[in-house]
Amino acid sequence: MKKWICLVIMGVILISISGTIGGISEAATNQKNLVVTSLHQKIDYGKQILIYEGEVKASWENVILKADRVEVYLTKERDLKKVIAAGEVEVKQLSEKREATCELVTYTAEDDKLILEEKVHYYDDLGNELLAKKVIIWLSEKKMEAEGLPVKAAYSLEKEEKVGTESGKTY
Repeated sequence: MKKWICLVIMGVILISISGTIGGISEAATNQKNLVVTSLHQKIDYGKQILIYEGEVKASWENVILKADRVEVYLTKERDLKKVIAAGEVEVKQLSEKREATCELVTYTAEDDKLILEEKVHYYDDLGNELLAKKVIIWLSEKKMEAEGLPVKAAYSLEKEEKVGTESGKTY
């Protein structure tokens, strides 16, 4: 009975925040819904913080996130501001067919930036693989930056791709 009541309360909360979590108003055509499941949750309505712990799984647009702990920060208007995931973190971006594992992920909605930290292992369906201490991915700009001691990268290049010219000169 206790679990059922918790599930009902969580469902009501998710439905209430999903109406405005991704856009400036409910009338926005590109509505974004955040759906989170976990073993435990805490909500601070005053600070607009949602905290999920234990086997957390979150999906938002085309991103799936799994972690031990996830904190969701909302603006005063109840729009998504920031998400922080910690523990054994796994992130999948379905539209770009890329995945990463690490110990800490921070997503900021303002600049659509994903920061992966500590033991980052990034890979995609093209065969590209990256090991680093920190990776920053600008999702809307389709660019990435990595740092570490050292960064190890393996890229799969097309066989037809040529670097330079046959004479060895590059332009």
